[in-house]
Amino acid sequence: MPKRDQRKSAYSRSENKYEKWEKEGRGTGAGPDYIPGLFINEVPSSHGNQKHSIPGIKAQLRLVQLMSALELLVFLFFDLAKQVIDIREQYPLDRSTTLSIAEKLNIKHPSVPDSQTGEQIAHWMTTDLLIDYYDQQGNQQQLAVYIKTANDLKGRNLDKLIIEFAYWTLKGVRFCIVVDESIPKEIAENIGFVKTFYESDLNIKELHQNLGEIEEYLIQRIKSEHLEINKLCNKIDTDKGFATGCSLNVFYYMVATRKIDLPLKRFSIGPNTHCSEIRKYLN
Repeated sequence: MPKRDQRKSAYSRSENKYEKWEKEGRGTGAGPDYIPGLFINEVPSSHGNQKHSIPGIKAQLRLVQLMSALELLVFLFFDLAKQVIDIREQYPLDRSTTLSIAEKLNIKHPSVPDSQTGEQIAHWMTTDLLIDYYDQQGNQQQLAVYIKTANDLKGRNLDKLIIEFAYWTLKGVRFCIVVDESIPKEIAENIGFVKTFYESDLNIKELHQNLGEIEEYLIQRIKSEHLEINKLCNKIDTDKGFATGCSLNVFYYMVATRKIDLPLKRFSIGPNTHCSEIRKYLN
């Protein structure tokens, strides 16, 4: 088998490629116009992690680039949060700044071989998520989020973490470390219920032109019925002649967009949740 030309590989790095990415405007824009610093096809999978490209609510259906199942879980948590305005993933850090920080802290800056010259060059560092949100006083703030499994918080990853922490501290931005062990089980389970909806039905407005009517009817039935939500939705599908699963998809759409403002903590949003529990959170 012929050797793969690393100069043409999506995973390769070079000064020319970095210059090209900067000209493309990577790391610029917001919402649907944001351009991530890295796309999933440009980063090899590690430790069997599955990469994801899914439409985001805060990104207004832009395909969000996530490098692991853990990143997906954390992203969905923030995408479901009412106070979050925007989420920018794989946010690129200015290399001259990260190089300066590494030098001052006497830490070896991450490097990669230039695929065109073979020389070592400074790695293009990114922050997993950069969150714009409103605090409790209604002021707009930012939060930089570093995501790793607890087992990965060692060695060179710790060096990169220190550089990243210093970078955002210098910019006056709060920095948060999220590890898998810090996510409560009930939150992970609730996000799991909504996850399938994200991956398949976030374009639900295009699938159901009368979405507003379905939402209103669903809320009316939740207020009056004494059934689990999946049984109610099956009943609505039958009564209205909808495709099987239509009403349940609309329900999870309303949860995801906070039209039905169910909490993620100490509460199950699974299909067996009783309507009497959901009613407490209807406007």
